[in-house]
Amino acid sequence: MRVEAGVAVVTLLCVAGGVLCHAANITTTWSTFLHHYIQAYTYNTVCFFVPTNESAWRGWVWAVFPGVARQTSAFITVREDMSEAQLWGRTLMITPLWTEQHAEQLSQWLSQETVDHLRWLVVAQRNFSNLASLVYFPLLNQATLAVQEGEEVNVWEIYQIDEGWRQRVELVGWWRPGLSPPLLDLPPEDVVPRRTNLTGLHLRCLTLESQPSTFSQLKEDGTVQVLGWFADVWREMQRLSNFT
Repeated sequence: MRVEAGVAVVTLLCVAGGVLCHAANITTTWSTFLHHYIQAYTYNTVCFFVPTNESAWRGWVWAVFPGVARQTSAFITVREDMSEAQLWGRTLMITPLWTEQHAEQLSQWLSQETVDHLRWLVVAQRNFSNLASLVYFPLLNQATLAVQEGEEVNVWEIYQIDEGWRQRVELVGWWRPGLSPPLLDLPPEDVVPRRTNLTGLHLRCLTLESQPSTFSQLKEDGTVQVLGWFADVWREMQRLSNFT
């Protein structure tokens, strides 16, 4: 294990979004979850983003850091922003979603051109929906939200067709430490197979007739109905993917 930051083992109280958490409770839940999460996806680099003047998140990171460092073989680094991050191999970025400022920063990061290739673990609170609504989660984003529920952690994904479109929020996994060994149920890394619901997206299409596969028929109300076996396939795709 390699660590790119000085680590002080501390006993502290961490105030995060109005929720008072003792560092020991953070360590026993989050450090073990993070270890299992990193191990499950075989990440070899983990980057905690700790912006300047983020005392609550910084306290959380330093409380969790030692336990993660002891258990994982991944290279662990702490950075203040993306411009300083050195990303190589299979890298996991970890950042919070506790405040509106966090939401604004996460939205900027997810809007970058490399969004489809960067994998994020977003530490969120139970009532994350309001803050998440401030973030643009592109269709193929690789962000996963981790939310503590007692001693357990639930894993969520959010995506939307375009900025301003309705978000689709899905529970995709969980971690249950009460079992031996702890139960970790996570989705495959490829998000495409589970991003099929286009939430009513309206598509404008051009039809090139080629009977019998595709041909059009003018209806009495002035609209055009597309027929043929290609049209049947299109309507089945429309039903499965929820677009019009």
